Amino acid sequence: MNLSKETPESRLNPFISIWTKPRLTVRQVMEEQNSRLIFLLLVLSGYMSILTGALDTDFSDSFGIWSLVLGGLIFSPLVAAIGNMIGAIITLWIGKIFKGTGTYDELFRALLAGQIPQIWLIPVLLLWIFLWPTSYFTVSVDAYTGSDLVLNSILSFILFVISIWTFVVQSKAVGEAHGLSAWKGAAIILIPLLTIIVLGALFIAAATFAY
Repeated sequence: MNLSKETPESRLNPFISIWTKPRLTVRQVMEEQNSRLIFLLLVLSGYMSILTGALDTDFSDSFGIWSLVLGGLIFSPLVAAIGNMIGAIITLWIGKIFKGTGTYDELFRALLAGQIPQIWLIPVLLLWIFLWPTSYFTVSVDAYTGSDLVLNSILSFILFVISIWTFVVQSKAVGEAHGLSAWKGAAIILIPLLTIIVLGALFIAAATFAY
């Protein structure tokens, strides 16, 4: 099915269809001719990464909430572009091991589309930041009040669930770009992550033994 020839009426709304038709949505984003949508996805996905990166840190004490909320929006396209460039290169290289046929541009767009589920969390995180900043920016659990602990647990659980679904969608996205199954897409994503974890553990073990 050639999505580039679809009529406007038959096109999917990627922010909605990613939940029920992830592979079809990814394919549409991969063939998207409207650069404004790609830029919007870069802004939102990068913004989400910046907001979650400040979770459970002392960022607000050092720089203030507004520097995160407004500054993060300014730098979000750059953050997303760099992250997706690196991700596209890695998944392109590893995908070739599985006989994948995806191109760099296809993988860049596929990874970007795969982050759409997390974008829905931006309003939740902004409410969390402004209404319960002590819960959002508290580094130590020991410093939580009772209500902060409950709130943080609930919202962190929601974030965790959406992150799991995002991984599922990302697996389908990489699989779609490479012409492979979602399981192979998941393997392509996990291999570099597991490699980093193993190498990190070995480095720590070696450093501990040397000490």
